[in-house]
Amino acid sequence: MTATRATALFREFQPLIPDGQGRLSRPLDAEGLLSDAGFTGISEAAVEQRLPVPDADTLRDWGLSHGARAYFDALPADARAEFEARVRAELSTMDPIVFAAGSHLWRGTSAA
Repeated sequence: MTATRATALFREFQPLIPDGQGRLSRPLDAEGLLSDAGFTGISEAAVEQRLPVPDADTLRDWGLSHGARAYFDALPADARAEFEARVRAELSTMDPIVFAAGSHLWRGTSAA
């Protein structure tokens, strides 16, 4: 499942989660925060990691242990079943299953 497809699927189901529950992330203005803290020469580097996963259950278990549990638990039961079925259908098209994750690294210089 590509990161784009996974993100789209998570966003599709997000409105079904009650306010204040199961949020995976919030927008972050990292550059603004660093600038406000007095950093200069701020730069960003994107990093992508691709991790082969042996099967859909392993990917699900890993996701639940890395921050997605609140999202899954907050979905209504019928939506959770549909979400899981669609994720599994998507994963069944992959051989091998590869989890792609990204991160952004920020760097700046402090005057202190």
